[in-house]
Amino acid sequence: IEPLEMHSSGGAELTLQADGSILASGTNAERDDYLLACRPKVPRITAIRLEALPHPSIARSGSGRSGLGNFHLNEFKVVSAGEVVSLREVETSYAEKPFAPEKIIDGEIDGNRWGIWGAVSTKQTALFSTDFSRSVDDDVKLELFFSRGDYIRHNLGCFRLSVSSDPNTFARARQQLASQKLTDPWRRLAAAYALIGDQEAQQTILQQHSGVANNAPSE
Repeated sequence: IEPLEMHSSGGAELTLQADGSILASGTNAERDDYLLACRPKVPRITAIRLEALPHPSIARSGSGRSGLGNFHLNEFKVVSAGEVVSLREVETSYAEKPFAPEKIIDGEIDGNRWGIWGAVSTKQTALFSTDFSRSVDDDVKLELFFSRGDYIRHNLGCFRLSVSSDPNTFARARQQLASQKLTDPWRRLAAAYALIGDQEAQQTILQQHSGVANNAPSE
């Protein structure tokens, strides 16, 4: 989605890039909030994807402005037609411990956060499950709140947002993200077959490597 308006409460300059990503530069406030207004072309939104993207202008080629390439997203909020939209679940490709990413959609702007320390130089994703209808002529406002915990200046540096109207997007993405976290090669292969719907190949892997069966994602 291409924002119509972008604003940083801390004074950062938010610039739309050619690939649809948004790059923050200039002032890196102790705490910052980003407000983006957009007008998606779909009347129903069932999932919102936030990609944290590595960028060469950021420390350690990360996606966060902390000085070490990290960020702390403390709350993600969506407003449509003047009403706060319910976000049901959130799934992430990676999250630093011990914080639980599901707390960033609980309506409380506090120290709970999504951060990516340990994987700052790779693209990371947060996918939010929702379901709301709207007029395609109405704006959707996305609000991101950063650096509310003990660490200051952990604001997001480069990111991209997208939406889906497919009711199955979140379930498919959750399965894909789960498969990416697997370390056993046979489990990863079984998960890959499940993702493309090749149940015969998946079952062959499960039968040949019985220890995989209890842990491999399935349809």
